[in-house]
Amino acid sequence: MIFGDAFSVSTTNTTTTGTVFINANTPTPPTCTPATIDTSTIVETCNPDGTGTFTVELEVLDAGDAGSIFDDGTNTFAVVAGTNTLGTYNNGDSVTIELIALDEDCSSTVGTFEFTCPEPAPENDDAANAINLPVGDTVCETLVAGTNIGATDSIKNDNEASCSSSDPAGNVWFKVVVPSSGDLIIETSASVTDPIITDTVMEVYSGASGSLVELACNDDIGGGVFLSTISLTGLTPGDVLLVRVWEWEDNFKGNFNICAWSPTTWSLDDNTFDGFTYYPNPVKDVLTLESPMAIYNIEVFNIVGQRIVAAKGGNTIQNIDMSNVQAGAYFVKVSIGNQIKILRVIKE
Repeated sequence: MIFGDAFSVSTTNTTTTGTVFINANTPTPPTCTPATIDTSTIVETCNPDGTGTFTVELEVLDAGDAGSIFDDGTNTFAVVAGTNTLGTYNNGDSVTIELIALDEDCSSTVGTFEFTCPEPAPENDDAANAINLPVGDTVCETLVAGTNIGATDSIKNDNEASCSSSDPAGNVWFKVVVPSSGDLIIETSASVTDPIITDTVMEVYSGASGSLVELACNDDIGGGVFLSTISLTGLTPGDVLLVRVWEWEDNFKGNFNICAWSPTTWSLDDNTFDGFTYYPNPVKDVLTLESPMAIYNIEVFNIVGQRIVAAKGGNTIQNIDMSNVQAGAYFVKVSIGNQIKILRVIKE
């Protein structure tokens, strides 16, 4: 039937003759052929310092009538069948690739592509490049900044932590020379530079890389009280120890501080402190010190060596009010006669 043709309709009783016009909405056939893209990939080049570039590769099966490829309107490329390489783009860029045709029905967005190179590994990523820890004679006299950002796994010994459910991963290394006293305390603490690690594990080894012997291991107490502490006595002066630090479960990258010091440079005489006790530890409100001899001076230091409490004594029993002290780990310096003792206490 042709639009506008006359027709007749017959029924049993009547016959109707007339003209009918059919108004049909027929779709307009497409006037272009869209390009067929099978795959798109990113090819990157990263440098040791974390810089780098990348390109985007489009595998075009059929160029169709797509016309041109735009990358955020900056560059224009002709669409050809085969591999179309776009770029080079800088590390961290975000690039949206579009196909632009004369007929917008054949235009499309291929996608947004971006790539960021991994952070460069820190200097002390491996034991061979361990950073030196100076040994002070006061509580954390010298803080050394540490980070596990970009740190990789270095497999040493059995690669297990005797003190933690989190074995070494994403670890960094330090080294320390045993002082003449033969005694050493090594501490980690929270950095002031974001991002901040709040949960570390630390191991100390003797020997050289490849034949290490674990001397001690400590997993910090967590719960907002950030501190890994290892105390060693009876060491051989001049020996070099390796210190391995990682974030518990290696699920966060950030910064921390570490220090080493030797409390026995304060001429501690154990006989002076025979019968000395302190309690409770952890302490909630009041720390009590008891000694057969008069206690003259008490000082409380935080982990970075800042004195936060000072008290004059003269009695054999001294009570230190710590109710207003924030939760965390502290050192208490006690003077009896001309001798000094260092205590480590935890404030709940």
